[in-house]
Amino acid sequence: MTTRLEHRTIMGEKIKLENGPAYHALGPDLALEDCDLAFEGSSSSATIAGLTMTGGSFGSGRPSTNIRFDRAHFEGVRFFGRYVGCDFGDRDETSRCVSNCDFSTAWLHLCRFKDGDAETCRFGPWPTVVILNPQENAPKLLERVPSSWDAWRMLVAILAKSPPEWGATALNVRQSMQKYGGNEEELKSVFAQTFVLTPAPA
Repeated sequence: MTTRLEHRTIMGEKIKLENGPAYHALGPDLALEDCDLAFEGSSSSATIAGLTMTGGSFGSGRPSTNIRFDRAHFEGVRFFGRYVGCDFGDRDETSRCVSNCDFSTAWLHLCRFKDGDAETCRFGPWPTVVILNPQENAPKLLERVPSSWDAWRMLVAILAKSPPEWGATALNVRQSMQKYGGNEEELKSVFAQTFVLTPAPA
């Protein structure tokens, strides 16, 4: 089943896009106002070709992996579901692409936000951390990572190489611990920094 939503404004509707052998096109010139947009599968089943979403909610039933939300603008949207390796925003866009959005119930890991966008948004508590200006601040994190934690030091060094137009990176620390190890209490101390939006609770 193919769903095409383009060249129109939709207000206050619940939009559910099916899973399976389906193709969904959102845009160009699609505006959703106070709508709830839900994917039964992953949002990777859709091509976003020009979406402006104001209010409402956006999410999927399965993890969304390595998706670039570069032709979408979100204002005051609540996100739900799991996002891994996703980019929120267009690195070449001068205006904000994601502003005043609520990610507090979304699961984020290795997701990037365009410069300035993340500070306007709300994120969940530990183990989610959102590192502002990672290319500038990752070296400060590196100073606090134990010298014996080679894998964590490598991860932080990778964050330091993030292009400057990506102003924030969201990381799920417990997910990283499955791969890199480490002690959670010590990691809370590592990420308890002024440039981390969601530091570990005291």
